[in-house]
Amino acid sequence: MNRRALVADGAGSLTLEDRPGLEPRPGEVVVRPARCGLCGTDLELLRGEVDPAFVRYPLTLGHEWSGLVEAVGEGVAGIAPGMRCVAEGIVPCGRCTSCRAGATNVCETYDEVGFTREGGAGDQVLVPARVVHRLDDAVPLRDAALVEPSAVVMTGLEKVRAVRTRPGLRVLVVGDGTIALLAAQLVGLWSPAEVLVAGWKLVQVATVRSALHFDDLQHVHADLPKVELQEIRQPFADLVRRIRHAGIPVSDRRAVKLQRVIAASAMLCGRDAARLSDLWPVRHIWDTEEQQEVLAGLVGQAIGKEQQRPGDHHRARLEQGPDPEGLARDLESLSSQLQNGNETDRAVLRDRLGILEGRCQWVKDAPKRDWLLQRVAETWPKLKS
Repeated sequence: MNRRALVADGAGSLTLEDRPGLEPRPGEVVVRPARCGLCGTDLELLRGEVDPAFVRYPLTLGHEWSGLVEAVGEGVAGIAPGMRCVAEGIVPCGRCTSCRAGATNVCETYDEVGFTREGGAGDQVLVPARVVHRLDDAVPLRDAALVEPSAVVMTGLEKVRAVRTRPGLRVLVVGDGTIALLAAQLVGLWSPAEVLVAGWKLVQVATVRSALHFDDLQHVHADLPKVELQEIRQPFADLVRRIRHAGIPVSDRRAVKLQRVIAASAMLCGRDAARLSDLWPVRHIWDTEEQQEVLAGLVGQAIGKEQQRPGDHHRARLEQGPDPEGLARDLESLSSQLQNGNETDRAVLRDRLGILEGRCQWVKDAPKRDWLLQRVAETWPKLKS
C-alpha cells in the first residue's frame, strides 16, 4: 500500500509524493495523522533556512500533529491499532548525560520528527513506541495537534522562576503567533495580576481580546515599535558578537527578535527608550543551563559598564553568577571522559571545554575563578594533542 507525503527539498519546492507504505519494526508504531499544523519553522524548512545540522532533505514536513495508531511492531505493549495519540517530536537516545538527567529535549543525539525523520504531513508516521502518548477521550484530535507547541511553551515557562513563585505579577508576552498565544493562556496557571500581548498581527487582536480578556492590547501593540533603541544598538551588537564567539549560535533573524524583547523590557519599566539594563532578559532566551550561564556572564559584563539609574530593570544587577563547585565537577567529569575518548569524542569535548571556559570567566569569587581558569588552561593541551 502506498502513502502520500508532503515533501520539501530545502530550495523552496514542495511536492505531494507517493511513497511505499511504512511497516513498524520491533518497538515501533505506525500512526495515521488526523491533524497536522503548519508553523513558521516549516516555512523556514521549506526555504532551506534551518541549520543543515538539524535537517535531512528531502523532508516530509509536520512536527505538530495528532492521529490514530495504525500498526504496532513486535514487543510493543499498551498501544493498539485505533488508539488516539500524539508523539513526542524529539526522539531521545535515552543514554546520554542529558537524557539520564531527564532533559531529553537537549539529547546529545539530535533526532526529531519533521526535521531529521519524516513528519506528520502525510498518510503515515513511523515513531518509536516509547514516545507515543495516548489521548484522553475528551481531547479532540484538532486540539491535540497543539500538544507539541504547548509543551515548548510549558518548558519555557517552568524555567522562569519568578512567574512560578510570585503570583500577582504583570506579564508581557512578546509576539502574537501561536507560541505567544499559548504562552498567554498557560501563564495564567500561575495567577498573574495582568497579562499583556505585544505583537504585529492586528488581525489577531480581536480574537485575543475576546478569548483571553486582556486590557490595552491595542496600546501595547502600537507602542512596542516606538521604543527608542539608539542607546543600546552598539552594546547589543557587541553582545551578539561575543555570544557567537562563545560558541552559542544566534542568527541575524534571532538578533532582530531579541531587540523586540529589549523594547518590551523598557516598556515594562515605564520607559520609552531602552537602556543597558534592558539587555537582562536576553540571558533567558537560550535552551540549556550552560548557555544561560554563559549569557549571564556576558550580559552582566555589558550591563556593568553603566552606572545604575532610576528606572533600570529591577533584576538586571541581582545575578549571582555561575556555581564554582558545579563548574569544578563539570571539569572533573570532562577530564575523566578525556582518558578513553576517540577523536570524535575529543571534538565534542573541545566544544564543551570552550563553553565551560566561558562560564568560568564569570564566577564572582576571584580566587575560585582563577583556580577554575587554571584547570581549563591545563586541559586545553590534552585535547589538542
